[in-house]
Amino acid sequence: MNSLIPQYSTVTEDEKLRTLSLAGHLIYLSNQEPVGENRGINLMQLIGLLFYAQAFSLLHEYRMHGSIKDRQDSPAVLLSESFYASKYGPRLQSLFQAYAGKYGNDPIPPYIDNIQPLLSQHDRQQLTEIWGLYKGISGEMLFSGMTQPETPWDRIRKSYKAEISDNRFVTIPLADIEDYIVETTRKEHPEFAI
Repeated sequence: MNSLIPQYSTVTEDEKLRTLSLAGHLIYLSNQEPVGENRGINLMQLIGLLFYAQAFSLLHEYRMHGSIKDRQDSPAVLLSESFYASKYGPRLQSLFQAYAGKYGNDPIPPYIDNIQPLLSQHDRQQLTEIWGLYKGISGEMLFSGMTQPETPWDRIRKSYKAEISDNRFVTIPLADIEDYIVETTRKEHPEFAI
């Protein structure tokens, strides 16, 4: 199956709940460990952090079990919701629905709810590591890294330019994110045996 077939799937309630749980933990971390005078994170940062968290979980799966393209089982990745290529960058539909209208590009305030317990200790550890690596990087800088030439978003955008608009998106396949993170790691960090 060609990975560049346009897909306009809806987000299931389980996928939405999982994504919002992961986002909630990052929002919590951003308020527990502020960067300078900045408390909280905005929607762009949240999407960027989750994109890189997903990429690192795919890299871990690749190292442990090989490429997801060669496997019959489902990979144990952090997010079950797919990233979409929008006109301006990668997007998670559930986060846009939950936060874009309320907060725009302002920091999302911390909240207490019943979805945090859905995360395993391993999930929390992965997010804490991502937060430690990227907490000082603005949403604009994270998006810049995700929208460079030859990133998964750029490849999809070029292939489906006519189909992507302000309200039409194309799924970024996990295999494309895996290929990108493996290629990038091999090129920029040859000391890591992949």
